[in-house]
Amino acid sequence: MVGIRIMHTLGIIGFGGMASYHLSQLRNNLSDIITVKGVYDVQETRQQAARDAGLVAYESADAMFADSEIDIVLIATPNDAHADYAIRAMRAGKNVMCEKPVTMSSEELKEVMRVRDETGKLFTINQNRRKDPDYIGIKNAIANDGVGELRQIESRVIGSRGLSYGWRHCKVTGGGIILDWGVHMIDQMMTMMPCKLSSLYCTMRFDTYKEVDDHFHLTLRFENGVNAIVEVATNNFFGKPRWYAACADGTIQVSDWGQPTVTVKPVDAEFVWADEIIQTKMGPSRTMLPRRQSEIETIETPLPDVINGVDHNYRCLVDAIEGKGALAVTAEEAMRTLVVIEKAFESAATGKAIEMNI
Repeated sequence: MVGIRIMHTLGIIGFGGMASYHLSQLRNNLSDIITVKGVYDVQETRQQAARDAGLVAYESADAMFADSEIDIVLIATPNDAHADYAIRAMRAGKNVMCEKPVTMSSEELKEVMRVRDETGKLFTINQNRRKDPDYIGIKNAIANDGVGELRQIESRVIGSRGLSYGWRHCKVTGGGIILDWGVHMIDQMMTMMPCKLSSLYCTMRFDTYKEVDDHFHLTLRFENGVNAIVEVATNNFFGKPRWYAACADGTIQVSDWGQPTVTVKPVDAEFVWADEIIQTKMGPSRTMLPRRQSEIETIETPLPDVINGVDHNYRCLVDAIEGKGALAVTAEEAMRTLVVIEKAFESAATGKAIEMNI
């Protein structure tokens, strides 16, 4: 019948904070297509939390994989376990939603992709911040506000609490801020640009814990000439704009999460310099004299209402399983981001720019 959907059954590997968020979204927004049956976690306290939530607590991952009712597995473990569980799940006949970062290395991801192709199962990654309103907003402003060619774009997330505790401060489990927040910001930049990346340069700091980064500043140079800056900091008490875009005919800024896009552009395309040097707060200057209000146009646009990124990724996965659509995030896209991260580590370690062609 028209309108009838197939109900899919999902199991969760790793029942920490992110998996709890997934469970909430699945129950509140996706119950028409997905039911969550059970959980496997290496910690008994989390197994009990699953029981308290009305879920089956499987005694092992293999016990979950052997459950014929489950056709989708969410992997929300620490990063170092992603590849192993993904491979085992697909070989057991399950489709996989994997939390980011997809794997610890591009070599691991190649093996995951080989097993995906071998088994014919679907594998996708929860790069949910492709649906963030600020990201959609800055893209819309660049395309629609008449600012001309994009020349430089900057994306920053700034905090002051240092790096989070737990497995995120351990190198072996895939800790560090570039594999936490950075993977989202880099994925946004790589998705935004319609061309290849030609080079990158990265610096990192290790202030909170010595074995993992808690600050990185990454410069990306794309083949179309656009410079992009991605920065995530955890020890800064003053923020910076969430987004800043310098274009040929205007400038765009999103000052913070949830704030509107603000575009400023000249009223007249041709600017006429004043003959005199003007006394300003910074001293006598002609070059740095601010534009008069009569010379500029300001466009303030509220951020768009968009579907939650987690919800979108699951709906696309279900559509792909049923042959009705495509995955929202592919392993091939995740590979580009993962290679950028690997080369960012190399650049930070050597102090050199890295040539790219991806």
